[in-house]
Amino acid sequence: MTVLFGAVMHQCYWIQLKIRLLRKKRYRTGHCQDTMLLMISKLKLKKSVLEWFHVLISWLWLLGMLFRTKPMWQVLTGRKDGRVSLASDIPGNLPPPTADFTSLQQLFASKGLDVMDLVALSGAHTIGVSHCSVIARRLYNFTGKGDADPSLEPDYANKLWRECGSPLNPSTTVDMDPDQSSLSFDSHYFKIVSQNKGLFQSDATLLTNPQSAQMVEMLQHGRLFFVRFAQSMKKMGGIGVLTGDEGEIRKHCSLVNA
Repeated sequence: MTVLFGAVMHQCYWIQLKIRLLRKKRYRTGHCQDTMLLMISKLKLKKSVLEWFHVLISWLWLLGMLFRTKPMWQVLTGRKDGRVSLASDIPGNLPPPTADFTSLQQLFASKGLDVMDLVALSGAHTIGVSHCSVIARRLYNFTGKGDADPSLEPDYANKLWRECGSPLNPSTTVDMDPDQSSLSFDSHYFKIVSQNKGLFQSDATLLTNPQSAQMVEMLQHGRLFFVRFAQSMKKMGGIGVLTGDEGEIRKHCSLVNA
């Protein structure tokens, strides 16, 4: 089961989350900063209280409820936890930060999501950071000549150079949404993308398609972004739902049932 999960976790997939939890460690990538394991103790408490009242819930459902950035959409209930999580399932399902528009559109379409979903959910990049190693090629050697991606706004590229260092320090992080907006969930991401300050190639590529470029302009209006984002998140909640014998309700978040 693979579902895009784009609120606090920056457009992650549910399957990645399950892999991390099964490994019982905090796992971070530049494209998807994961801090969810820090909340496991709170999750256990919430789940224990609910089950004391004989309310059986899955960890995926609980995570979906807990990690809404705001109560902007209704989280569909009834989802069960998966029994299998394979790292080999990620390629081809997780949109990489180097993806072009055609690749993104095809991937989202394979999950039943359209271009508006693609653009709206990209707005989840308004929160969090990336490791400099993820943008190294785009920043230091885009065409193999020691140059930066020409689509990057020059002053922003220089700012990233200073922050990431030369030589690059792979452990250094930079905000995905600059100008002090990376700690708030807002529509500022679309403003910086329109200014050619999208951190990833997958951000910048939204301007290469006329339809998505128009949506980037539209979603700079905060109220419209919140509405569209909520609609897309609700659509994702219905992707790959496990019911009946296809899944289980885990007793422990990080382990499948024995």
